[in-house]
Amino acid sequence: MKILVLSAVISEIQYLENKLENFKSVSCSYSIAKTGLINNNEIFILTTGVGSVNTAGALTLAIEIFKPDLIIQTGIGGAFRKNLIELGDIGIATSETDIHLGLESGTIKVDPLPFDLYSSKGNDNFKNRIELDLILANEAKNILDTKFSTFTGSFISVSTITTSDTRALDLYNNYSPLIESMEGFSAAQISQMCGISYVQIRSASNYVENRNRESWKITKACKNCANAVYEYIINK
Repeated sequence: MKILVLSAVISEIQYLENKLENFKSVSCSYSIAKTGLINNNEIFILTTGVGSVNTAGALTLAIEIFKPDLIIQTGIGGAFRKNLIELGDIGIATSETDIHLGLESGTIKVDPLPFDLYSSKGNDNFKNRIELDLILANEAKNILDTKFSTFTGSFISVSTITTSDTRALDLYNNYSPLIESMEGFSAAQISQMCGISYVQIRSASNYVENRNRESWKITKACKNCANAVYEYIINK
């Protein structure tokens, strides 16, 4: 199987690169991907850059070049405390919502677009929320539960990182999210448009609340998300 693993920054995926057999670098247009083998699967590791535009551009080019059978998006993310998730725990997305894509409503929750975002296999009802493959999400959880504290739930994608308790509570009350990131919706949309299986596996590096970097667990979360992807691949 050809598996494309993408993250926003190199630190989120470095631990996985170290596990590749027959490691080498390959050109991917304006970026460099790393390739090798894990459990006889051909793995392509791509660092896209932060944000939805970087993710969409890099992922689209990588799909054209590598033609993967499965896309795994990973990295760290902000967790919402009410889900009882601890820093370093693993979150697996069951849906992705772009909370900034829609019509202004007067509240933090936007109204749906008056038209469809895109069409996929005749299904014309995509607005700002994408339902993900629950079979893949549950498979990943079952595999990872043996070594990690693992949660499944809705993820949200933002253009502006949340840095206040007030906004965090509003987001939770309106979307009930498990994890906040900046790239998930973009990768999910590109994967669905191209008809490629997709799963998103992240580790909680901080809580979505008043910004306090001293409490963050970035190194732990980076290591855990990469190791979780490795465990998923070798046991899939």
